[in-house]
Amino acid sequence: MLKCIAPREKTMTARILFKVEKKRVLVPVGEPCPFGCKYCYTRGGEVGLSRINAEEVLLQFQNFAHTTPFETIQFGYDGDPFARPERGIEMLQALALMHKNVNFSTKALLTGSILEALSDIRRHMEAAGTTLSALVSLSCWDSASFVEPHTPPPVERMRGVAALKRIGIPVFIAVRPVPLKYSRLCRAARTWFPGQRTLRYGHDTKMKRVFGNLQQ
Repeated sequence: MLKCIAPREKTMTARILFKVEKKRVLVPVGEPCPFGCKYCYTRGGEVGLSRINAEEVLLQFQNFAHTTPFETIQFGYDGDPFARPERGIEMLQALALMHKNVNFSTKALLTGSILEALSDIRRHMEAAGTTLSALVSLSCWDSASFVEPHTPPPVERMRGVAALKRIGIPVFIAVRPVPLKYSRLCRAARTWFPGQRTLRYGHDTKMKRVFGNLQQ
């Protein structure tokens, strides 16, 4: 059953600047990410807020959504929604009630009760005519233990992709930042999901993203 989040922690209150781009809005997690990826642009606190109460994030976003048209919520750009799974699920449950499509990005290990909760959210959103989708990030394979020291290994993330597909959630693999030799990741994706279509496109002149569309 979906539910709204209740206040649980005392943290600083600051104004969040939401912005619509290509009919989507980025919604922050509101907590620093513990994964410590060496390339991450948020590690110095330049992006988003270092810490803000989850209820405050949702309240400010609801106020924004009441007056601003958009189609999709992109959850998680300042941190990983499932670094703390309970917080991430509670926030997703609240976002799912806003009658918008929701996409979340993660590198976390998705198993057991997390998948059960995501499946429940997907069913409720589908009944409401909206879609829950996932974006699983990979940037390297053999060097992941050095570059992404506190994240689940790539093979575990690929298992997470397969698990999300099994419960009916459309999944994309995001290769970002693009490594010099990203063919290893593409081969791994094709091995895990043969016959799936791979899409490549440029995000901007400074960053390219490679998405494997894993939706059946």
